[in-house]
Amino acid sequence: MGMFELLRREPRFIAFGFMYTFGSSAGQTFFISVFVPSIAAAMALNDAEFSFIYAGATIASALVLPLLGKFIDRTDLFHYGAVVGIGLTLACFFTALATGPLMLIGGIFLLRLFGQGLMSHTAITAAARWFGRDRGKALALTSLGHAMGEGLLPVIAVALIGVIGWRFSFMLSGLLLGLLVAGTALYWIRAQGDFRRPFQREGAKPATGEAPGILSIPWFWANLPLYIASPMILTALIFHQGAIAADLGKTLELFAASFVVFAATRVPGSLVGGPLIDRFSARFLMPVHLVPAIAGILVLIFWHSTLAVLIYMALAGFTNGLGGTIRQAVIAELVPAQTLGAARSLTSSMMVLSTAAGPAIYGVLLTGLGIVPQTGAVGLLWISALYFAASSLVGAAANRFLPAGIGDEAEAI
Repeated sequence: MGMFELLRREPRFIAFGFMYTFGSSAGQTFFISVFVPSIAAAMALNDAEFSFIYAGATIASALVLPLLGKFIDRTDLFHYGAVVGIGLTLACFFTALATGPLMLIGGIFLLRLFGQGLMSHTAITAAARWFGRDRGKALALTSLGHAMGEGLLPVIAVALIGVIGWRFSFMLSGLLLGLLVAGTALYWIRAQGDFRRPFQREGAKPATGEAPGILSIPWFWANLPLYIASPMILTALIFHQGAIAADLGKTLELFAASFVVFAATRVPGSLVGGPLIDRFSARFLMPVHLVPAIAGILVLIFWHSTLAVLIYMALAGFTNGLGGTIRQAVIAELVPAQTLGAARSLTSSMMVLSTAAGPAIYGVLLTGLGIVPQTGAVGLLWISALYFAASSLVGAAANRFLPAGIGDEAEAI
């Protein structure tokens, strides 16, 4: 079934996921970063202090996410989604009312937990457990909410801050994204009992005893370095793009401007990934999804031109979109529907932790070890390409470790 046919057949369910991924923007870094200068100035925080607060709150939210995320496996989706939407609204208001660092820590913790964490978790888990053979396409369409949020909301937020200030802008964001957007999505599924009910989608197997956990699967452990590769490494490269630009003789402004290309190619990456997943399976595609990023990094290493930067960003963005859809689908292929929420919240937590660790690790490599300082930031590009290649090869070899029948549709690779 094509994407347009899927939209025609299941418009409410696709729209629900799209609205929740769009609403998750309130807790995403690209949105919060717009408020950073105003918040830091209001609370007399320097860049290092705010970065420490943000990293600590993000790590704390990642640790709590599995504890709350698992409840989607046994809770009516309407009720679960309502709690998450209200939680996001309260998080925005709490942050807006912060008067000091302690309240700010709490606000950012809640934003990251309910926004980046649970809003996305609700959307992706609902789509992954409802759709069967069309899961890849459904997840690709659902994930477009992230891309739309990236493209629209920062510009709108900047304009609002200039007119009504950052505090009222955050409150308005909570009302719009937490109540209006989530509330509209919930209205669309209010009468859809089968969709709301945990693990009762068409074709799902009933629970029979204790379901195997994601951590008991050898394939998952072998592929874990590959699973976190794109979020960890690309985040680290973006974080240290200033050093990379300087070593390549380019300006930071060029790298920053080329993010338009990164965002633009993420959408086709996600849309291409959906049909490929439905045809070949996410497990089959996992070892190959980093190939575009590897090619982009090699272009940047050997060709120090403006066009090379654009090609690198385009291929990295494509990998980011493709990998996001694959990572969302692969967990549903590994575990039964009745444990999908718990498994997704755990793996999402791992990814969030990896995005916090990546920039720190690369910072140590840049300043604390001898190899990278001698080779310049280009050494980071080589390390990134080698990590991508090695984890992909291990992942390809590990496909044979997955026993058939672990997930609802687990077929032997």
